[in-house]
Amino acid sequence: MFLMSSDLTCILNDPLVVIDYQANVSVKLSSIIDMLAGDTKVCISEVVEKMVDAFNDTSHNVLGTVRNTPAKEWLSEDTWKLAHERRNLKPNRREDTSNQRHYNYLCKEIKRRSQCDKDTYMYLRKICKDVEEAHKPNKSKEVYNSVRKITGKLAPRVRTVKDRNRVVLTVH
Repeated sequence: MFLMSSDLTCILNDPLVVIDYQANVSVKLSSIIDMLAGDTKVCISEVVEKMVDAFNDTSHNVLGTVRNTPAKEWLSEDTWKLAHERRNLKPNRREDTSNQRHYNYLCKEIKRRSQCDKDTYMYLRKICKDVEEAHKPNKSKEVYNSVRKITGKLAPRVRTVKDRNRVVLTVH
């Protein structure tokens, strides 16, 4: 399961996931605690390595992995929750007609909410408020960065020109 960073915050706020994570960690750490309670000599580096493995395995199994793609800032947390639910339902959508209907509903709802004026309006409103606040103390760098967020970064793309034989044309 791949997650985006905003999905991870939604997951970590879910109390059921927190309970599941704590239960899995306690099961994996119980063997380490039993090993430490024994009379045998134990190397500290082995204990630390086993603890790190226990936390990493549990977090990978319960939480999944995080993608490093930037989150779309104009989508609300509710829309991200629906996207996460749709992502989890996608592998099972062909098993049952109710799964297919629910998956289709989630697709339509995400599209409706992402195109909805509310999420985009609130995002633009926040940026405009930041521009106004930065403009009062003459923080021009913040103003330009905020305006650039709204208008987008327009950088000319360098493209090569090729002839019919796909040979790059250069100026001599």
